[in-house]
Amino acid sequence: MRTIIITALLALLGLSAVTEEIKIKPGDRLCIVGDSITEAKLYCKFIEVYLAACYPELKAEVLQLGWSGEVAPSFFRRMRTDLEPFKPTIVTLYYGMNDGGCAPYNETTGKRYGDAMEAISSKIVNEYHAALLIGSAGAVDTFYFKTGGCQPQVYNETLGKLSDICKSTAEKNKAGYTDIHSYLKTAMAKAKEKLGQEYDVCGKDGIHPAQNGHLVIAYGFLKGLGFDGNIGSIAIDMNGGATASEGQKVISSGNGSAEIESSKYPYCFTDKSRNSAKSMLPFIPFNEELNRFTLTVNNLIWEKAKVSWGDNQKVFSKQELSQGINLAAEFPENPFVQAFSDVENEVLSKQAYETNIIKRFTEMLPDELKAKSRMVKIYPAVEAYREENFKFQKKYSESVKAKVVPLKYRIVVIKAE
Repeated sequence: MRTIIITALLALLGLSAVTEEIKIKPGDRLCIVGDSITEAKLYCKFIEVYLAACYPELKAEVLQLGWSGEVAPSFFRRMRTDLEPFKPTIVTLYYGMNDGGCAPYNETTGKRYGDAMEAISSKIVNEYHAALLIGSAGAVDTFYFKTGGCQPQVYNETLGKLSDICKSTAEKNKAGYTDIHSYLKTAMAKAKEKLGQEYDVCGKDGIHPAQNGHLVIAYGFLKGLGFDGNIGSIAIDMNGGATASEGQKVISSGNGSAEIESSKYPYCFTDKSRNSAKSMLPFIPFNEELNRFTLTVNNLIWEKAKVSWGDNQKVFSKQELSQGINLAAEFPENPFVQAFSDVENEVLSKQAYETNIIKRFTEMLPDELKAKSRMVKIYPAVEAYREENFKFQKKYSESVKAKVVPLKYRIVVIKAE
């Protein structure tokens, strides 16, 4: 029943559900694969930070393998050297923007893309025995895209056809599918209607989104990875006492207040710039579906009450508090902001290292190994050097996890004046 309700809700929002159910599990090793949009380290940063801070109990490992200008056939050729050593248990794919050639769709383009996506998918599922989540081909900005003389509507139609190929590839390989193309187009239309056509969702160049568009992409992949968004819940009883969900610990409570220690963080959005991730929140249900950090107040005798969380206060009605408010949405500035920022910075450092080891691997080798690294034959000395790089990547992963430390704070509920 829950799946039917969620699917119906997504349809009302103009969004699409995934084809096969994928749910990330404790200890999973997630590899995020794609072109320059992936290498930008934005949507993949959102995904990794979400895993680390909001679901630390999963202890998931993440590797991003973005490569600027790449098309799907090129990734197939580097799977053995870049993807295979990580031994992924889940892989996300996000190709199509370059594969479409910034031109009207033709069957040759579709076949080349489809053949490559099929080869990649089959290898991941049948040889690596990993779960696969295919993201559709994305979208271009309806105001700014001008590449190759192709109109935005025309190239979005091309990307739509490539997205259909992604979906059929997912179905054939029993993989998950998330319709990033539709997510972006729907959010873009809503945002431009409200903020104006010059509000770029898919980038000022029409192709490479800023933080806002990347949040839409991350939303699609996180939904496809099966997250329910229940980060934490706290209930304060005005007659005394408080309770909290797993990952949140009540240290003390009474008289309408509670001191809590949290080992799971809500996702924090503080950047107020025009194209920030926060600016996209009114146009996608990220907080509602993926970032619920709920406070419920029971036995409240006043019609309105002031809730203080950290240095900020806000007034809510008795009905709102009895039904539960989402602290993550209502209090963008909250006690988690600095700790959350520390996690973000650590993830960015880690992902920058990952780009370095895949793109500069050959030039980092000793001279006597450079030529051998380009050959099909596997040379033990080259592979040993590659293994050392992945050991350092593992250390970066551990340093990300170490940044997520239990955090104490107090919530106070008093009568609103």
